[in-house]
Amino acid sequence: MAWSSLEACREAGRRMCADRLFHSVFEKAMHMSDTLHLPAETRVKGSKGAIRALRLSGRVPAVIYGGNEAPELIHVEAKELARLLGTGHFFESAIELTVDGKTLRTLPKDVAFHPVKDVALHVDFLRAPAEA
Repeated sequence: MAWSSLEACREAGRRMCADRLFHSVFEKAMHMSDTLHLPAETRVKGSKGAIRALRLSGRVPAVIYGGNEAPELIHVEAKELARLLGTGHFFESAIELTVDGKTLRTLPKDVAFHPVKDVALHVDFLRAPAEA
């Protein structure tokens, strides 16, 4: 009888451990649906040299499109974008862009990276519908 009760305790411990694992994964999934915030500024359509100067100043060019509106050209801070990309759930999260005092709810669509340096070169955001 002592042997079976020991096995029962071990089995209960395994179930508790599996239950804790499930809850930790579930909590991480809940964090994935969080909204991330990213400040941005508008930019004018520029030449290759203007975009290169923008990148050298620590900014990443980006565009917001969709929602039956004209595409909006913006740029974001490279360090802040790298921090959000490093969270591991950038593409699964809604991004609230603050552009000139106006907050836009978007979804990240694509990030173009430098092939060697592994830094972001360009970001595409898709406007989220107002009811989403």
